[in-house]
Amino acid sequence: MDYGTASGPGKPIPPRSKDAVTVLYPHSADIMDKFKAVTGEALPDYAAKIPTLVLNGLVNYLYYGSKPGHFLCAVLTNNLFEAVARSDNDSLAALREIIWLVYNRTPSPSWGDKAKIEAWGEQRKVALREVKDLEAAVGPPVL
Repeated sequence: MDYGTASGPGKPIPPRSKDAVTVLYPHSADIMDKFKAVTGEALPDYAAKIPTLVLNGLVNYLYYGSKPGHFLCAVLTNNLFEAVARSDNDSLAALREIIWLVYNRTPSPSWGDKAKIEAWGEQRKVALREVKDLEAAVGPPVL
């Protein structure tokens, strides 16, 4: 099934410039950079409908391995009943976009059941420790 884009199944979203994306998203450039670092892709346009706190929680989970809150945990474990019960009005209104983002744009090992969520968190924490150790040994990357 083609879940399509924010404008509906199969309807393409026109490309946006980086400036338009910055205006479109109330989210920080840091969050967008972290999402791209983990997924290899920019945030899709429909992510603008996702509440900032929810998107920040999701990206921090994906990047740092931070334990997600109850609502995101329910989404990540495919527990629709729990997700609806734990959502606030804004999260409930954006539930479709949140699910699209998780299903279509996040690494499949990062969601599915509680064991996968815990394993993802540990894997990300180990990876970040290795980067910090490497930077301590050779210095930060030169840009």
